[in-house]
Amino acid sequence: MEASEVQQMGRRERNKLANRQSILNAGLRVFATIGYDAATITDIVKQSDLSVGTFYNYYGDKDSVFAELVEGLLARCRVVLAEARANATSFEAFMGDAFKACTRIMFENEDMKLLIVNNTQAFRGFVFGGDTIHTVFSDMETDIEAAIEQGLLPRFPVRLAVFAMIGASAEVLAADAKNESISYEEKAQFLSDLFVGGIRNIASQVN
Repeated sequence: MEASEVQQMGRRERNKLANRQSILNAGLRVFATIGYDAATITDIVKQSDLSVGTFYNYYGDKDSVFAELVEGLLARCRVVLAEARANATSFEAFMGDAFKACTRIMFENEDMKLLIVNNTQAFRGFVFGGDTIHTVFSDMETDIEAAIEQGLLPRFPVRLAVFAMIGASAEVLAADAKNESISYEEKAQFLSDLFVGGIRNIASQVN
């Protein structure tokens, strides 16, 4: 939300926004440290310095908090992915910059990084069970089709490739997440190389 929008809000609305953000921040810390399975509403409330009653004014359970954190992350990824694809001037940049941009968003915040690392199964479930992933999929499909028409990318089965990219990204970035011998930047580069090479090979058979 822009600063000008916040200024125009009434005191009550600003308080609601602040309370909601406090609960989300508390939930992020709790899920990052305690873990999704062990976390309770009491843990989140203690971290937020709000009352249990205030918590229930905004969320019905811990799943709702976790879901909003994941959906918020995906929404930010959606923006940077679109920007990276829009600014790409080559096939390699179209793939590589998008993977790198999304990776930065996912892991630049230490608590979000730990949420993903320490809750990989729950994270996958909420990613693919939410609504935002469908818009990410649709955006990717639209942008890739446009890039093909512009001659930036070769022609290939776009819909299948998008399914593969989203699924592989979730698995590769979460795979062996606690082992930092392979950086997230290296994983992003691997994904880029994998799909650039694979799509070129497929395109040579299609065209």
